[in-house]
Amino acid sequence: MIFAFINNYKVEHLEDLTIEDVDLIRHLYQIVIDTTDLPRAPKIGWVFDNGTLYPDIKPVTPRQIRQAWILLGNSLSIIDNAIDTLPEPHKSLARAEWEYSTLVFRRNKLVTMLGQMNGYSDDQLDTLWIFACAL
Repeated sequence: MIFAFINNYKVEHLEDLTIEDVDLIRHLYQIVIDTTDLPRAPKIGWVFDNGTLYPDIKPVTPRQIRQAWILLGNSLSIIDNAIDTLPEPHKSLARAEWEYSTLVFRRNKLVTMLGQMNGYSDDQLDTLWIFACAL
């Protein structure tokens, strides 16, 4: 079984161990999680929050995410159209967030929802954010 060893909400160590071996070193970590059956295999440095493991990806500016989106061959109208399909008040809240945020966070629920609406997986959204960070 593959275990993630976590301190300060970050994965510090990953190892394939038996439960008996884990018990010998469990005291060195705040949290130990069996990751064997998770849909995405975590990596060192991933964050553990509210029972979920995910990559620690920094927020980007609206310019960065828009440029990354365009450079990957997408039109900004795709986002606008997706927002327009939402019922009120979600549509107005999403529009305000898309147009007026000073930072865009990868783990934002709007980001996840718009990504799914456009066929993006979690891995693809992570890649989009990492690319945007470099712009």
